[in-house]
Amino acid sequence: MTANSRETETSTGRATWAERLRRRFSLGGLLRGVAEGLVIAAVVLLALQWLGGDRIKRGTPAPNLRLRTLAGQTVDLAAFKGQTVIVEFWAPWCKVCRWQVGALNDLFDAKRAVILSVALDYRSHDQVRRFVGEHGVRYPVLLGGRQTSSEFRVDQFPTIYVIDEAGRITHSRSGYTPGWLLRFWL
Repeated sequence: MTANSRETETSTGRATWAERLRRRFSLGGLLRGVAEGLVIAAVVLLALQWLGGDRIKRGTPAPNLRLRTLAGQTVDLAAFKGQTVIVEFWAPWCKVCRWQVGALNDLFDAKRAVILSVALDYRSHDQVRRFVGEHGVRYPVLLGGRQTSSEFRVDQFPTIYVIDEAGRITHSRSGYTPGWLLRFWL
């Protein structure tokens, strides 16, 4: 390839491979790539939120939740009025639910919010106990059932609701919710 043929390629609108590399790795090219990546990420996040199921809408009062813990104590959501509460719904067989434990443990330890974890779709209390022990869950675990699932419109695991001091739902999400997003919501 001669110098003239390179000039011909660029004069015809086709850049050489070296020119394409220079453009791609220039500051402008990198910024354009980052901007494109952010747009794609935003579209994906919006699509995931839209596909997230028919959860209870923001601003709606949270349904009453009165369930027993693994230890047999009764916990009533109404007792936490005046505090921010995160309610997580999960199942022992759910692999993604395992990932959620770390973020919730961190928030629980930091006392940023009341955390109530509701086990659904389990075969036995022992199955729930095993999950709690194997994954180091440090926050209260409640035992829910079909009625709880229906009242909170849980059709995917994990599903998280954030409830404000007035008892209204401020945020909800199905699937893994990163700790940074939970902290942002609080």
